[in-house]
Amino acid sequence: MGDMAVPSAAQRCEFPWSLFVAVRSPTKSVSLCAGMQLGCFAADAFWFSKRNQDFSTLRIMIRTLAAALLSSALAVAQECPGYNTYPLHLVDAQGQPVPTTIDPYGNPVAQFVTNNVYLALDPSLPDGLYRFYVYVTDGPITVIASTDPYQNRVVDVMKVGSVVSMSFPLAISAVETGLGLNGFGQSLKLSFTSSVNPTNDPCHWKVWAGTGFAADPITGLPVDPASPYQVRPGGVYPDCRVASFHHFDVIDCGGTSTTCFGHTIGFWRNNHGRSLVTQYGLLEQYAALNLVRLDGSRAAPFADVNAYATWLRQANATNMAYMLSAQLVATYNSVTVGDVSRNCRLHHPVLGNTTIEQLMALAVASLAADPLTLTGHPARALQTMLKDALDGANNNVNWGWL
Repeated sequence: MGDMAVPSAAQRCEFPWSLFVAVRSPTKSVSLCAGMQLGCFAADAFWFSKRNQDFSTLRIMIRTLAAALLSSALAVAQECPGYNTYPLHLVDAQGQPVPTTIDPYGNPVAQFVTNNVYLALDPSLPDGLYRFYVYVTDGPITVIASTDPYQNRVVDVMKVGSVVSMSFPLAISAVETGLGLNGFGQSLKLSFTSSVNPTNDPCHWKVWAGTGFAADPITGLPVDPASPYQVRPGGVYPDCRVASFHHFDVIDCGGTSTTCFGHTIGFWRNNHGRSLVTQYGLLEQYAALNLVRLDGSRAAPFADVNAYATWLRQANATNMAYMLSAQLVATYNSVTVGDVSRNCRLHHPVLGNTTIEQLMALAVASLAADPLTLTGHPARALQTMLKDALDGANNNVNWGWL
């Protein structure tokens, strides 16, 4: 048989050993690089050995390649992200983040007035091209809450610097987008319904976005679009995935306002807080709360808004009833102006699961019964727990039931 012609570089790259790996040199490290091919290296090794009748070179190159591939696989396995390695951001149509609370598990919960909820990606996501699957579940993750066609939930993302661009290659209807985080790039408007949420968690949802969903190899669509468990992080090469989630609430949920966004004592004594106290006529309402001073005497009604602010600023726990009064009035103000629903749920390690309305009622009754609780007073422990629970709500750190 005559000498075999050496194929061109383009032909060699069609060698069937092609993999999505780029090899920089037979003697240097191997790095994963989407869109590049190992075939060019393997083919070059084969044709070099064939032409020079030097198959020892081929054996050396193959051993080098195998070692490099193993090293690369181990390196990649260490880089596989877990949940929320690359966080999600929930923003308005202009890309501006909305206020958030913190649930008992430490998760941020975005607070929206309406269902105009947009998903933006974090700048920490490495530059590149990704295929995400994005969907919404109910809070307990029992059912899919998304109302858009599941074909529309496949999102191609191009990340370059701080700009994220989105396209929808499999969509069967129009997909609405907004501005990306802080106005850079694009965000995706979420489509979801409240009807699937259970009665014990009426206004809470969870959005998921990940690159590791199980997809049909031909259509590219998710194999089981009805499953609420589709986004999972990787951990073992080559199944590395981006897998992230974010909780959010909407105020108008089936006609019931359940926004839970409290304000601190400091807020309610500053200029903005005092203007709201005046606007809503709150000074005239405080007598019903049984608020007290340091000596246990009744504090309300106050002479004016400045007297109220001074009383709030001077609050301390020498008389625990005074400190409880201050936290109570801050909570009452937040409820009255509409920032906290009376149905908001919170958890305390001793008091357990309760609503903000029930907690305020306990505080009012305790102040009526025990207006002076100095060190050693038998009611001081209960008032301390009530004060702490209200303080947690005012700082948005104990919403939700366990």
